[in-house]
Amino acid sequence: MPRSIETEISALPFAQLKDKQRRIREGFPEHIGLRIHRALSWLGRAETDTNDPDVRFILLWISFNSAYAADLRDDLASERGAFNAYFEGLVGLDGEHRIYNSVWKRFSQEIRLLLSNRYIFAPFWNHHNGLEGFADWETRLASSQKVIARAMAERQTAKILSTLFDRLYVLRNQLYQPA
Repeated sequence: MPRSIETEISALPFAQLKDKQRRIREGFPEHIGLRIHRALSWLGRAETDTNDPDVRFILLWISFNSAYAADLRDDLASERGAFNAYFEGLVGLDGEHRIYNSVWKRFSQEIRLLLSNRYIFAPFWNHHNGLEGFADWETRLASSQKVIARAMAERQTAKILSTLFDRLYVLRNQLYQPA
């Protein structure tokens, strides 16, 4: 009998993920094992730190970053390329369609709301921060919404996730800017 989507999403909290990692880590190359260990450690911290949503978001971002980032230069172009490659690979390996079901069945409304939010759209902030060439941020947002609608209609899960995490990257930068 198939599990519900809610069960799939909550089925693997930190303790279960860590147990699974311990069982299979011998087969990982050392650099992958270290990235998985770091990602799980930060996930564990985020799971226990529920009092401050901003801190929890940053801890989850660090966990995510540990999972996908491998020797990135510190610029947004590398970040976007890494998102794209990571999500393409992840969706390609998702034989049970857990990611697809999460995006299209469980979290589609939340994702749509995030993707239409101007406050996590980089051109909006570029314009409001006085950068040249971004006065048309509203047109860019409308154009982005059309691309997103097409990706949703075509069930392009990796593209939606890449776009979503691009927007979450803007939020991350609002919460945390390294010195």
